[in-house]
Amino acid sequence: MVGVDPIYVLVVNGADVTTKMYENSASMSYTDTDGAEADTLDIKIDGYWDIVQFDDRAELWLGYASNNVWHVGTFTVQSVSVSAFETTIKATSADFNNSLKEKQNKTHKNKTIKKIVEEIATKRGLKARCDIDSSIEYIHQNNESDIHFLTRIAKDSNAIFKIKKDELVFINRDNTNTHTIDIAETFGNGPELTFNNRTIYGSGKAQYWDTQNNKWVKVSVGSGKPIIKIDDYFESESEARRVIESKLKNANRAKVSGRLSIYGMDIVAGNKLKLVGDKRFDDMEFTIKRVTHSINGSGFVTALEFESN
Repeated sequence: MVGVDPIYVLVVNGADVTTKMYENSASMSYTDTDGAEADTLDIKIDGYWDIVQFDDRAELWLGYASNNVWHVGTFTVQSVSVSAFETTIKATSADFNNSLKEKQNKTHKNKTIKKIVEEIATKRGLKARCDIDSSIEYIHQNNESDIHFLTRIAKDSNAIFKIKKDELVFINRDNTNTHTIDIAETFGNGPELTFNNRTIYGSGKAQYWDTQNNKWVKVSVGSGKPIIKIDDYFESESEARRVIESKLKNANRAKVSGRLSIYGMDIVAGNKLKLVGDKRFDDMEFTIKRVTHSINGSGFVTALEFESN
């Protein structure tokens, strides 16, 4: 149940500029994506406005006057564009600092994914939240940024990797929270769904090098055809099996994609979505791929893009 009187609070370099924003008929949209992309904040203000400058730090809260607001995140201003009638400000989440984009060369041996995540988070001054203890015998970060490296591991581990509110999050997709939405509360004709004609794979195959017996060993997951064949090099059965299982889940995801809009709510990309109020959705579960919160003179709207699990 949402509240009334949508509000936002914007703090720039420690100073609350919310009142000045309202005085200048400001509108804004905040976009959160499922993955390692930076969150984005877009603000439009009537007339010329010089309160926010390039490289300023901005903190944003969204919510309702009748309820609590929630902290969205911290952003760094990337550009300020000025015309005769409008000022446009674009910012991205401040957590994606330049050090995370620097290319690294490092080899990890006999470590859990959780250990690797915690090492990178500590090195970058971030907190870590990881629920994956799978072990990796050998993986090389070859002239590769930490962001790209963790994104690569996430794709092979059925995991969500993102950086939000000074925290490096790396969690199993199956363990994320679920947002439940009654379609009666959505705008227009409710959710718009697209049923995609995609190949559904029955199994996956790969092989690893057995160092004790000096031979290649085949590994299969699932049964039936068609078969995903993975040509990557693996050093253990557990590593090969982990990647095959993730590839199968990723390939068979998104048979159904959709979008909907609802009154502004605290919803996070990467979490699961359950639609109620229509029997057609009773056996369906979705992953939220993108969330866009927009607030202006017309109110507060949250738009979701999602796909089937």
